[in-house]
Amino acid sequence: MEIKVDGVTVEIDDDVLDMFHSMTPLQQNVAINKLSGMTNRDSYTRGGGTAKSTSSVDVCASGLLSNPKVKSFIQRARTLRFSQHIMTKDEMGARLTDLARTEVRDIVDFVDAPETEQTMWRIKPDGEMGGAGHAAISEIVAGRDGIKFKIHDQRAAMKQLAQLYGYEQPQRIEVEQVKSLDDLYDSFESDNDNEAET
Repeated sequence: MEIKVDGVTVEIDDDVLDMFHSMTPLQQNVAINKLSGMTNRDSYTRGGGTAKSTSSVDVCASGLLSNPKVKSFIQRARTLRFSQHIMTKDEMGARLTDLARTEVRDIVDFVDAPETEQTMWRIKPDGEMGGAGHAAISEIVAGRDGIKFKIHDQRAAMKQLAQLYGYEQPQRIEVEQVKSLDDLYDSFESDNDNEAET
């Protein structure tokens, strides 16, 4: 089942669907309306609530939205919405890998022009690009000398991959010991002796 959460269509899993079906039709409507961004009052009235006065609408809407089933459903649905937008470690790794493997020739065609003895270039159309494609381009600037572009640094992408997957060698951290344990023990004893003398 798909629902809209703050304007974003979200596919809900079986657990959340079971939570949805455990609610009454009015609770379902109010919960869906609330997830779509409506106010408490609008969620209730457009969801089929029958209260008439503004104060009773507010009380009924508040009561429905504080119901444990409704609250749990709304919280889980919002969690699903955000989790669908958060990049996973594997997705991040795949994108960084594409950037690390993309070379200029994946994005640009170079053509020698014999009449001018210069090399001309053009950015390849979308379907012809290899590697990360347009995502590999970090900057395009049109200036006096024509169009210039930069691609993301492969080494920087590789470094981020190494950090993400723990490929780096463990770092050595040196701790300087100020006192030995004997010195520390002696200092405690001398503090105790001073207290005993006073």
